[in-house]
Amino acid sequence: TRKNAPVHATNPFRLAYTVHSSTGSAAIPTMYVDGIASGSYTVTNAAGGTIASLAQSIFAAGSGTSCFGGTIADILVYNGEHTAAEVARVDAWLAARHSLFASPPPITANLEFWGDLGSPSTSIVSGAVATLGDSSGNGRSYTQATNTKRPTYTAVDANFGGRPSMTSDGVDDFLGRIAPAMPAMSEVTIYIV
Repeated sequence: TRKNAPVHATNPFRLAYTVHSSTGSAAIPTMYVDGIASGSYTVTNAAGGTIASLAQSIFAAGSGTSCFGGTIADILVYNGEHTAAEVARVDAWLAARHSLFASPPPITANLEFWGDLGSPSTSIVSGAVATLGDSSGNGRSYTQATNTKRPTYTAVDANFGGRPSMTSDGVDDFLGRIAPAMPAMSEVTIYIV
């Protein structure tokens, strides 16, 4: 599998993460890489069966103390766990989207957030992403007030079929969620490209 492959501009891949947690405090996440399941495991869900604080920030855990370094072009968050067939449908759309334009996603039911750099509500300031707009229609944008902590914006990224992307430095770049909050979800599916 490619799960141990380095994440960098010459090795882009599509990531899907589903969580099944309909009972008790156990959650069973499954990771998909390029549409293929690469493993699952059981974790304790401190929220008591719901994913209460999902997606507090993009690129960072907590308040920006542990940051992801890499490039992202799309993020989709669904309320509910997708089946393997649904993951395959969205993965095929994401693969096509980043080689040819396609819109909207093939599954729009329960789409809670679509971080879309092409959204009219996305704001680029001095070559960095100040606000990542939400194309789901739910108005859940992510923002960063400090310019030095904003991901770098690339208007035309050849690694993503000429679509825009944003790159975090892996040190302190992150975007924090602003209102409205995500609903409490006991199952979730997240796609990241």
